[in-house]
Amino acid sequence: VVANPVAGRWSDGKGGSTWPSLAVALQRSIAIAEPRVDGERGLMRFGIGAVLAPGGETVIGAVVIGDAVTEDDARAAARTSGAEVAFVDGEKVFASSARANPGDAAEIARSLAGATGDAPRAVTVAGRAYAAIAVPLPRMTDRGLVSELTPPSARAVLFAETPAPAPKP
Repeated sequence: VVANPVAGRWSDGKGGSTWPSLAVALQRSIAIAEPRVDGERGLMRFGIGAVLAPGGETVIGAVVIGDAVTEDDARAAARTSGAEVAFVDGEKVFASSARANPGDAAEIARSLAGATGDAPRAVTVAGRAYAAIAVPLPRMTDRGLVSELTPPSARAVLFAETPAPAPKP
């Protein structure tokens, strides 16, 4: 959680914002929820909303709340999905449910960097075979899609160890 943020933290000094989603929320008076890497805090889920003056016409500020994505979140997603889960941005793992071979999550994330498609891929790490897929973490708004924003780069990587093929007789 970001406690006591500095006023103007995401200001560009010209009445705009260095954070594209915050700028859109202020311009269009909408609420946006999105994953975003926030410096040393790591991967977080943010909620952003414009604050309107009485009468609801003039934007007078913004509310930004954030919550870190944690190992507990990864374990909860793993229980729901039945697979190990790592939350990543690029090749960096921010939280993972993997306990048996925790380093494998980073190798799997690296092998899936830039991967597209809906089908799991076969990945081998240190002789262990996995089926893995990377799924983008969504951005949501209270008024449909925001086409002028690039999709978030954060992803959930789901992976499960697959049995080794039986030896040929």
